[in-house]
Amino acid sequence: MSGGTTNKWKSKKQPEDPSKDTKQMLTVGATGELTRVASLDSISLQIRTLTAEMKTELQANKEEITTEMRKELTDFKRDINKLLDNMDKEIKEQTKRIQDGETRTEELEQWSCEANEAIQHMLQQQKYIGDKLEDIEARARRNNLRVYGIKESKEVKPSELKETIEEWLKKELGLEEDLQIQSAHRAQAPKPKEGQAPRSIIIQFQQSKTKDMILNKAWEKGKKIMFEGEGVYFDHDYTAKVLQQRKAYLPIKKKLKSMKIRFQTPYTKMRIFWEDGMKSYNSAEEAVRDLKSRGCAVEGLQMAEEEMQKNKEANAKGPASWKKVGDNGMLKNRVRERLQEYELRRKKTEGGE
Repeated sequence: MSGGTTNKWKSKKQPEDPSKDTKQMLTVGATGELTRVASLDSISLQIRTLTAEMKTELQANKEEITTEMRKELTDFKRDINKLLDNMDKEIKEQTKRIQDGETRTEELEQWSCEANEAIQHMLQQQKYIGDKLEDIEARARRNNLRVYGIKESKEVKPSELKETIEEWLKKELGLEEDLQIQSAHRAQAPKPKEGQAPRSIIIQFQQSKTKDMILNKAWEKGKKIMFEGEGVYFDHDYTAKVLQQRKAYLPIKKKLKSMKIRFQTPYTKMRIFWEDGMKSYNSAEEAVRDLKSRGCAVEGLQMAEEEMQKNKEANAKGPASWKKVGDNGMLKNRVRERLQEYELRRKKTEGGE
């Protein structure tokens, strides 16, 4: 019985264990998890491999780029250095040219200063010599007298002119004494054409007092002196410089005559007898200024005044001045030596006179 019971119970179907499915499920899940882990590891490995490859490639590219950049920078630096070297060379050449130009300019300025000083001294010497020559010429003409208006067609032979003039002067001026005429001749100028004014006759006397006496008598008679029916007039034998100074008074004299104002022109001066008294002028410039202040509009005076003003300004400025660059001690010594030479020559010239 007991045995049967045991089998009975053994023959009964045993209930299924629920944990078995769970285990299976866990096993399957574990397997899937392992598979996923394996996949992730594989992916991670691939990523690491790819990353390593990328790093390697990037490093290679970096080195290549760095090498190329270094090469380009080296080439650029070489080109820049070459360009800078060329520029430095050109700058040095230009600097040398500028220095050479400054040196030449300084030399030219030195020469110009010396030349300017020498020219100024020569102009002073020229003026000094010119004044002396003017004085000598004026003294040589002091005994001379000029007669204007004697027509050349009525002139006698040159060899007989002296005697003819002396006889004519005695007759016209009522003189009996010997006039002591040294010579008489026409002025040294081209013979005028028909219809032009005749050349003046220059009469040289032995003594100036005889000339002055004849000139005063001729002025006293005025326009009454005649030569073969032609009116003539007398004047001093002026130098070219004095004639030019007297010529400057011509427009003034013309205006004064039209205004019937008395005037005189002794030598290079002018006397005008105004209603408020006589006034003397040393030059035409002074007379021009005074006439303008008196409201006298004279034709030709404006232009004459402007020309005189320009000449005055030019004379005041003198030769163009030069300003030397740098030290001029050597220049001053050279100029001083030259001026001393000129001064020594001038003193020798004066001593010889």
